[in-house]
Amino acid sequence: MKIDLENLESQEQVWSKIAPEWYEYKEKANPDNLEFVKKAKGNLLDIGCATGRHFVNNKGKAEIYAVDFSSEMINYAKKKAEEKGISRIKFLVASAEELPFENEFFDNTLC
Repeated sequence: MKIDLENLESQEQVWSKIAPEWYEYKEKANPDNLEFVKKAKGNLLDIGCATGRHFVNNKGKAEIYAVDFSSEMINYAKKKAEEKGISRIKFLVASAEELPFENEFFDNTLC
């Protein structure tokens, strides 16, 4: 698939446009990141979660908040969570610069 990036108005449009390919080809996660998520407790922010390649079941030790500014990436992240059988994820389309959470809400962050 060839994507005409020159005619897109914003980064959100770029990432939404490449979401299907990103979902298909950006599957492999850094093992250290997966271990970090497995051990996380409390509230975990996955900022810029894209299609959810770092989603792993941490057996309910953490409430995961998956945030991305691309609604299409979030759609694929939801699909990935469902495929992996992970239900303790809250999804949010938002900019990293304007997160709707109180200070010190998160115990862990993955970026």
